[in-house]
Amino acid sequence: MVAGPEISRLISQFEEYSSRRKNTDDRHHDNSMSMQKDFIDKVRSLKTVMNDYGNPFLEDSEDIYKIDSKDIVQAGTGKLSQIKQIGCNQYADFRNRMQNTASIYEPIKKNKFLLFSRQPKKSSCETKSKLDLAREDCSLFSRLFISCQSRQCDLEEFFSHENQKFPPSLSQSGKINIGVKSQLMEILEAKGDLPREEPQTDMVVVDGAAMVNSRPPRGTYTFDEYAKDVILPYIIHLTSKHARVDVIYDIYIENSLKAQTRKARGAGSRRKVVGTSKTPKAWSSFLRVDENKTETTGLTCTTLCSCSC
Repeated sequence: MVAGPEISRLISQFEEYSSRRKNTDDRHHDNSMSMQKDFIDKVRSLKTVMNDYGNPFLEDSEDIYKIDSKDIVQAGTGKLSQIKQIGCNQYADFRNRMQNTASIYEPIKKNKFLLFSRQPKKSSCETKSKLDLAREDCSLFSRLFISCQSRQCDLEEFFSHENQKFPPSLSQSGKINIGVKSQLMEILEAKGDLPREEPQTDMVVVDGAAMVNSRPPRGTYTFDEYAKDVILPYIIHLTSKHARVDVIYDIYIENSLKAQTRKARGAGSRRKVVGTSKTPKAWSSFLRVDENKTETTGLTCTTLCSCSC
């Protein structure tokens, strides 16, 4: 009777300690079943991608891109050439702080380098609205008008000169004003009679860039399949109706007037065009990048040249 309460206390402590040891996992977190399963799934996924898209270590290209989607790192998105030096500087700074007052458990600041996505920076002219520009013009005109009156200047001569860097009649904040081509079509149609039927011709000229834009890949295609199953049958159909078919392609010059129009259509992601890689689902966004269009039309041109039709 005297030892009963003590024995009961010892038994309860033993059961509590046993249950605590049973629920405690002393293994490393990487040795858990969930972590091992996640690691195996990632290895299998990487193996599948290499089997589908080829060994990435055999590529002779200098571009940095994703293995599966072939999205290329855009220029200026990250300080790729300075990554090693930045890390070395951070390590040296950490060692210097360790020798003074810092703790070994103090974290090092994480570097967030943007590699595959970047929001384009807008210039100051693009961020200003038309109302802001009109207010600036009004303020400038008022100051110039007052100074012109105090100096007995000729107002007609004063207002005959441009007061802006870019003439407003030709451009808007440095961007050239563009017209609407559909309005020209209405004028041209009113000037003459258009044929109601397709005329009989011996030769036809095909715009290669327009052909690629108007015939997106329907379904899951690789770029080789797209060139052989979509573009090539269209050209073969034209050869059955005409004796000669010429396909011409555009050259995308960086500083041309057309470059501004292409830029206004929006931006897309740069992708490495390889015959075995899959075509993107957002076809119009993909063709907004000049390099993507150049490589795509080049691949289709190679396929057409290799055809014996």
